[in-house]
Amino acid sequence: SGNNPHRYFPFPTIRPAQDRALNAWMKIINGDKRFAVFELLTGVGKSGIAYAIGAWAGSTTLDPDHQSGAYILTTQKSLQTQYLRDFGNRGMVELKGAVNYRCEDQDTDCQAGRMLHKANRALIQAKRDDPNTAPEDLLEFEAKHPIKCGTCAYETAKGRFKAAPLGVTNFSYMLAESKHVRT
Repeated sequence: SGNNPHRYFPFPTIRPAQDRALNAWMKIINGDKRFAVFELLTGVGKSGIAYAIGAWAGSTTLDPDHQSGAYILTTQKSLQTQYLRDFGNRGMVELKGAVNYRCEDQDTDCQAGRMLHKANRALIQAKRDDPNTAPEDLLEFEAKHPIKCGTCAYETAKGRFKAAPLGVTNFSYMLAESKHVRT
């Protein structure tokens, strides 16, 4: 049925430990628990379990006040890449930190590009405040010193990640993002 993560299991067969984990998840969801932590041995097939639960969550509305979906958090970027390789064709999207995306305007990564844009804003303001700056010189200076990207690759990826029903990212990124960004 649609109310069962087994339906979303991404591989041809479900191993006994995977079946037990998915059944335990359903027991938790149907009970009064809000959170669950699964500690599973290496080789059990955690990625298949995580994908099935995440895909199920992306198709199920448990709370009408919240968007359905799931984020899978990994400990390493290499595991994040593996999830995307295995499940990207099934609608999973990823998000990494700004340093992993290219800022075309500044010819660097998006993290450095953001800092350069901020510095440019300060430089432009200083030029505007300088009574000796001719208007045509200010226009030329502004044209050579962009203050934001036309299309930011990082912001595009972030928007895609937020809108997707199933995403994967790493703990380091998510912790840093949640510490510095208010929603």
